[in-house]
Amino acid sequence: MSPATAASPSPKTLFRWIWASYARTALVPLLAVELLLVAAYFTTNMLTKDANIASIRETAEQSLAEVARLNAAAVDERLSAVADLTDVMRRQTEALHAAPVPPPVPADEAARFAFDPTGVVYYTTADVGRGAGFYSGVVPVTPAMQDKAVRLAALDPILRDVKLANPLVVQTYYNTWDSYNRIYPFFDTLEQYAPKLDIPSFNFYYEADASHNPGRGVTWTDAYVDPAGQGWLISAIAPVYKGDFLEGVVGLDITIDTIVRRILDIRTPWGGYAVLVGRDGTILAMPPAAEEALGLHEVGGHSYDEAIRANTFKPEDFSLARIDGLRDLPVMSGEGLGAADLVGGTHLVSWQAVPATDWHLIVFVPEADLFASAVAVGDRFDRLGYAMVAALVVFYGAFFTALWFAARRHAASLAQPLEAVVQAAGAIARGDFRQSMPESGIVEVRDVARAVVDMGADLGDKTERLVATSRSLEESDAFRRALIENLPAPVVLYHPGDPDLVIAHNSAYDALVAEYGHAAVHDALAVAGADAEEGEIALTLGEPARRFRGRFARLAHGGDSGVLCVLLDVTVLEEARRQIAEARDRALEAARLKSEFLAKVSHELRTPLNGIIGLADVCRGERDAATLRDSVAMIGRSGEDLLGLVEDLLTMSAIDTGILPLDERPFVPSALLDDIIASFRPQAEERGLRLALLPGPALGMRALAPAARIGQVVTNLIGNALKYTERGSVAVVADLELSAGDSSAATLAVMVEDTGIGLPEGPVEALFEPFTQGQNGLDRKYGGFGLGLAIARDLALRMGGNLTAERRPGGGSRFTLTVPVKLPKVMPTRDEPETRRRALVAGFDRTTQALLTAILAKHALAVEPAAAALAESVEAGDLVVVPVMGVDAIERLTRLSATSIGVQVLAVTDPAAADVTARLARMGIAMLPLPITPRSVDAALARVRALAAE
Repeated sequence: MSPATAASPSPKTLFRWIWASYARTALVPLLAVELLLVAAYFTTNMLTKDANIASIRETAEQSLAEVARLNAAAVDERLSAVADLTDVMRRQTEALHAAPVPPPVPADEAARFAFDPTGVVYYTTADVGRGAGFYSGVVPVTPAMQDKAVRLAALDPILRDVKLANPLVVQTYYNTWDSYNRIYPFFDTLEQYAPKLDIPSFNFYYEADASHNPGRGVTWTDAYVDPAGQGWLISAIAPVYKGDFLEGVVGLDITIDTIVRRILDIRTPWGGYAVLVGRDGTILAMPPAAEEALGLHEVGGHSYDEAIRANTFKPEDFSLARIDGLRDLPVMSGEGLGAADLVGGTHLVSWQAVPATDWHLIVFVPEADLFASAVAVGDRFDRLGYAMVAALVVFYGAFFTALWFAARRHAASLAQPLEAVVQAAGAIARGDFRQSMPESGIVEVRDVARAVVDMGADLGDKTERLVATSRSLEESDAFRRALIENLPAPVVLYHPGDPDLVIAHNSAYDALVAEYGHAAVHDALAVAGADAEEGEIALTLGEPARRFRGRFARLAHGGDSGVLCVLLDVTVLEEARRQIAEARDRALEAARLKSEFLAKVSHELRTPLNGIIGLADVCRGERDAATLRDSVAMIGRSGEDLLGLVEDLLTMSAIDTGILPLDERPFVPSALLDDIIASFRPQAEERGLRLALLPGPALGMRALAPAARIGQVVTNLIGNALKYTERGSVAVVADLELSAGDSSAATLAVMVEDTGIGLPEGPVEALFEPFTQGQNGLDRKYGGFGLGLAIARDLALRMGGNLTAERRPGGGSRFTLTVPVKLPKVMPTRDEPETRRRALVAGFDRTTQALLTAILAKHALAVEPAAAALAESVEAGDLVVVPVMGVDAIERLTRLSATSIGVQVLAVTDPAAADVTARLARMGIAMLPLPITPRSVDAALARVRALAAE
């Protein structure tokens, strides 16, 4: 490379070369001149605005100092008036103390005073237009102090007149050394003040004493929270001396809100505002405009969630020493002027002393408002300059754009033909071999373009032949891969005898290997294709087992060969077959159980019905009394069997639907079991069986549990024991097992043993399945649906207990019921003896009326029919038996219970009406469920006695 070539500049496009020439000769000089003119304009405007602001500042400082002086004088005048009133009130109070004869007070004043319930506070109780008095009791109130409190009522006219004389004053008061407060206007001092309030410990008292105010004149407090309920305020106070003894302090209160509204409502130029500062530099009051600038929130009212017991002053944040921008200004000197950087910008500050109170008035003016006019003029000239700059930018932008397009046109006339040749070469390089001839008026450029186009055509012919050959190969491979990949079943092509050498496979095969491991799959595939050309394969992988079936075939292409294997997951198919078989078996079993259940229902219902119908026909033609009695007894037993079957079906239905109530009530387990045993005793004696209750020592304790359901389970167990026992005995062993860790909990255990036929062979738990009995078939010896034990087990579980069965050694069976119960804190008791003399039966049809009369008469009750208006005929000790089938009947029953004292009620109910029975249980009313039988009446009367004992 020659030296000339090495020193040559970097190459440029034609357009860049032309544009650089324009810039050097015309554009740069023009821009330099324009920028100098714009800078001179803005500099002149800035200097003018600064001069205007300096002039305005000088004028404003003079005006602001005068504004501060005049407003401080006005504040001083208004506060001096308040101080004068305070001094007048002090002299009047001293005169009252010095008077040889106490001035008269209203005759009713002494009657207004009373002690609070604790006997500590002595205060006025009524508002009669005068002041309020309050002895806090921090000094015990003596009779002499009570007389003093009444005599100081003579100050009320003075307190009232002083308060009305100046609108700034919100209340006037006189506090004494022994913590007595006389204040006007009246308010409820007992509600507002704290008992034993030590008044001399507050600033509105001690700031007037000799140590703080040796001159004994009027002095002003700092801002504090008023214990009397006026919120934040300041006070003008003066001492009241009796000789050299400080008898008390008089005071006039002005709230912070009043100061802001009436004193600091100052009109200042330029949007300024004033702040009042106390002797110690604490801000006493400020208008809302000052809050944002100082970063504070003025206190006004106060939430008296509890009585004020000590001084509450403004927070330290209100001290000027804590406020950035003000701490370095000597604002506590007599007067002055300065500037402060506050929230919202710099403020011009002027301060002036208020002689009457030794406070200071500070006036603030935001500089943004002060210099607003000068800034506005400067801004207008700035906007004019910006507009001029914008116009220049637009002009030169258009000028530069025109030059740019001219340069581009000149460059394009030379560069476009060359760019077309370059683009054609680039297209050929990208594979677009057939290019058209670029147009150009330059011979050299046209020759280069023709050579490039001819070269592209030759390359295109050769490339097309290569692409056709490659596409044929790719299509063959793509078809093979798509065929394998799109199959949902695992597909693999591998080398014969070596499954580790996989030629091709799909994603389903990848998932299979990932799930079960490389070795497990490939060991099974190694067998396939080793000897045979094609065949079937079976795989079992994983745990639980997943089964696959598939086919394999040996493929050969040229000198290469492979084994193609396709697998199908048959696990789901085999599982579906198994489930279908199980569903078929369950359907057949359900059909068999349905047929057996219908046959049992038909047989169990027809047997007692046939007996009732047949015996009824016998009774119609029979005259022998003994035969009639036997027939009627058999009809009764058949009816009871029929009703028991229906009741079991209804109970099972209620359990299945979840509407069976489990209402807890107090009861005595021994009394409940005694009543159940008594109801079964005639049946046992008739069959020659011994029926006995063997109670434990704690069975007589009172407990809380679903007694009705416990009785239902025990009744079922005893009934079953008697049914399956032909000779021997049935024993009921029961006791309350107390909890070791909880004295309020126990377990009721009831064991029913019999010497009957015992339990059938097989699992004992099968007895608790519905429609299961010791004997099955229509020719069984004992009747029933086989629901009793299923219902009893379900009830026991719902009550939180259990029911178990076991074979008794030597024959027979043993059923054990356990139910958790609660023990109330009442001592153990026993049922009281029956003292009822009369039973009133009302609201039934004649048949039911006769049935109830016959059964109740056996219980030593004088049964009488009663009209619907029971309230007029019932007496204490009566038993009222009424049907309750709906809400209206419950309301009538409620009215009867409210108007009749000492009357017991027995409600006849339908067990299917769960809402009615639940409400009656909550009301504590005994229930007799339909159908009515001697046994159900016995149980219901036992519940009546249990409720009466409570």
